[in-house]
Amino acid sequence: NRSSSFRILGLMAISFVQNLALYYTPGRGGITTHSVPFSATPTSGNLLIAHLNGYLTSATTITATGWTEISFTQSTHSLIQFLYKISDGTETSLDFTTSSHRIYAQNVNEFSGVDTSNPIASSSLVHDIDTSGPTTWDTGTHTSTSDTAALVRFLATSNGGFVTTSAPTGHTSLGYIEGTILASWALQVSPYTAGDNGASVSVETEFPRHEISTLNIGLREAGGSSAGSALSAAHLANAIRLQSNYKR
Repeated sequence: NRSSSFRILGLMAISFVQNLALYYTPGRGGITTHSVPFSATPTSGNLLIAHLNGYLTSATTITATGWTEISFTQSTHSLIQFLYKISDGTETSLDFTTSSHRIYAQNVNEFSGVDTSNPIASSSLVHDIDTSGPTTWDTGTHTSTSDTAALVRFLATSNGGFVTTSAPTGHTSLGYIEGTILASWALQVSPYTAGDNGASVSVETEFPRHEISTLNIGLREAGGSSAGSALSAAHLANAIRLQSNYKR
């Protein structure tokens, strides 16, 4: 009649932990070294995703030591970069340098339960330039891989912000920053089913857009290639078998 507690070694659901930074840098006076302070210290092993939304009039480069680029796009008046890193638990800021001084909106978010060796399962960028287009922006449908356990969307505009920052249907708002001409909005598709592509949604900007974009980022879960907020049937059956065998 031996008994013992046991731990099921299955998948760890991905969770949004906190927004670490919503920061607006005017970019005046030749500023090329930027330090975005964090509101809290992240937990070691968690995923940090940073969105840098820049307004510029000439080409520029961004260097952020210790961060890995997910996506980068640059056009006549806009620079949009997405970075990630696995936290070592000591970060207090996002530090980056640029080849020219510009205006930046910065949005940094922390997630737990990710695959620390390969956290990004998929990504897709929807980018549009339109000086006189409508104020409604469609985020586009992202094609997820089967191991996508969570889907995060970052919306950026270089002409004002959004009419409302209430999360659209099927989404949770993670962080929003708006300055004089730039905005960055982080959203998480919620609830989310493993491998779901994430339905396209429309948001309304404050003015006819100049440049606007969405980056969809699929996150890979720690502990396996399949995703979900609960144990898979195979994991659960194996856990029951192990418990049954141990009690004999």
